[in-house]
Amino acid sequence: MKKLLSVLFTLFLLPAFALAQTNPKAVVGGGYTNYTFGALVGAVQTVKGTRATFGGYHVFSPAGTVCYLQIFNVASATTVTLGATAPTLSIGFSAGGGANIPPTLPGADFPLGIKIAATTTRAGAVACGTGMDVNIWYK
Repeated sequence: MKKLLSVLFTLFLLPAFALAQTNPKAVVGGGYTNYTFGALVGAVQTVKGTRATFGGYHVFSPAGTVCYLQIFNVASATTVTLGATAPTLSIGFSAGGGANIPPTLPGADFPLGIKIAATTTRAGAVACGTGMDVNIWYK
């Protein structure tokens, strides 16, 4: 049984895990678009650069310390300076923790766009030591 599980993991799960770690992507489904980033750290990432509805998230933080997902309501061309630009939302995750809010209606309006980053404090600039696995649902 162990050998069978090992083979299944190697054939099916490991390639998907490796792909998610290196390729942020958007996949359409259920009315919301899913933005996936497999190793989010301090670098700011654009989820959507124009008006959006934030529908939900699924986040896992494998870091050995608390990490925060900072979410900004800013346009694509706007520069976010971590530690200086105040996040619209900041969600803390315990060491090795995670949480999710499934896509729901009506969602939260982000009239300018959505950018995200992962840091060690709620509005700080220091990147988490280990990247967070982040899925954001938006319209």
